This record gives sequence, C-alpha cells and structure tokens, in this order.
Amino acid sequence: MRAGSGLSQLWMSLRYGNTIPMRVALALASLLFALSLLASTDGASWVRPYARLQGSQAWQWSLVFGGNGAVLLWRVLDRNVRIGLTRFINACTCALWVGYVSATIALVGGLSPDLVGEAVLALGSIWVALRTDLTQSDRESA
Repeated sequence: MRAGSGLSQLWMSLRYGNTIPMRVALALASLLFALSLLASTDGASWVRPYARLQGSQAWQWSLVFGGNGAVLLWRVLDRNVRIGLTRFINACTCALWVGYVSATIALVGGLSPDLVGEAVLALGSIWVALRTDLTQSDRESA
C-alpha cells in the first residue's frame, strides 16, 4: 500500500461521500443539546460563553438549537429536493455551530477537552455547507 493512498481515499470520501450521516449527527446533536438545556437545573452553566455573550437565557438557546435540529432532520427525511432551502438550512447550521464554538474558544482562551465534540460538529457543519449541491448525490438528497 502506498503512503499517499490513505490520504487520497480520505480526500475522495470528503469530496464525494454522502453528507446524510453528518446531517443526521448534526440534527441529533442539536436536538439533544436543546433538551439538555431545558432539563438542566442550572441552565446558565450549560449555556456556554456564547449564550452569555449574547445575554440570552437557556430556554432561548434551546429553541435555537432545537429548531435547527428539527429542520435538519426534516430535510434528511423529506424526499422532495429543495436545494435552495437546504443550502439556507446548512448555512444556518454552520453559522450556529461555528459561532458557538468560536465564541466559546475566544472566551475560554483555548480549546478545552470538553469542547472537542462541538468543534468536530462545527467542522462537520462546514463540510456539509460546502458540499450542498456540489455533486449529483448531494442534489438528490438536498
């Protein structure tokens, strides 16, 4: 096996792979995050610095993340192609996760171990947003 073949396969999977598993992961993460905000007895500790930066309450961020998760899941389950709407939803998802992680990192002063999962979701949301309508497979599942 050549040394470059692994990187080549990774590049091919990122370029042509199906985005549905990542979209489902983003939807579930958003929904579970929203539920955890609502279920928390101390919502302020769950709302990381991004929400505190904006001066919002835990229930408001729960609505934002929950709404995002619901529309993401709807787009995965709906068989009708709606490329424009999907592009908008994926861009909003990207802005939400990247903004949340960036603001938290800026306020905390670095990437802490408990933020790594959210950082991976932010990277996944960038990939999904960039891949919207890029290949035939993306158009069929948009």
